[in-house]
Amino acid sequence: MNHPDTSKAKVHFVLLGHPRSGSTLLLNALREHPGVQAFGEIFQDEPEERRSQLGGLFASYENGMDGAAYLRTHVFHARDDEDLLAIGFKLFYFQAREKPAATAWQYLIDEPRIRIVHLSRAQGVEAFVSLCEAEATGKWHVELDEPPAPTPTPVHVDPEACLAFLDKVQVHNAWVRQAFCKHDVLDLSYERLVRDFSRSLSDVQTFLELPCQSLPLLLRKQGTRPLHHRIANFEELRRRLRHTLHALDT
Repeated sequence: MNHPDTSKAKVHFVLLGHPRSGSTLLLNALREHPGVQAFGEIFQDEPEERRSQLGGLFASYENGMDGAAYLRTHVFHARDDEDLLAIGFKLFYFQAREKPAATAWQYLIDEPRIRIVHLSRAQGVEAFVSLCEAEATGKWHVELDEPPAPTPTPVHVDPEACLAFLDKVQVHNAWVRQAFCKHDVLDLSYERLVRDFSRSLSDVQTFLELPCQSLPLLLRKQGTRPLHHRIANFEELRRRLRHTLHALDT
């Protein structure tokens, strides 16, 4: 017996952005919606990390695979589950940029029915410092019910690496707006997501044509101190960024 193809009614989406832009906060909340299947960084560099994003539901992307074919046959393939309303995954600007994985980008661009939740962070230096702190401590996120951690030691921030990160994010941000101009795109800033979590999640659910539910806030913001308390070489960084588009407030 042939089963009806219910996949046409499902919304396909990508949470697109850069590290420390709120993607994990949003992803974890969406996973609590019974109508959503949301995967993490399926094109992450580390094979073990890729496998951990899928919960054993299907095979992870392996080096050498065609990125477009993987999305077509594994992530966005037809599903008969009528309770499943939206399927998507998280993707960073810098991921899947080398062939054959890079064909994933053209696949996404050529499929305007795929909806893009474009995550950004107005305070780019905050994002880079948060990334440095996570790499230094090995702590990438904090559950809401975890006890407060000791105040971390200020990190040394490489000014050139920071500037390169900020410039790349800016270039990719502009590229996304052009490359996905035929798609439905929801722009969501980290600042708004953190400030007004409930309303932001309501907007995302509406964008994905989901019945709105009260989705839980599961993670706690890690870096809450001013930057000059978190960066060991704050003055050095401030001087390097002074005459750039990313200058820090004096």
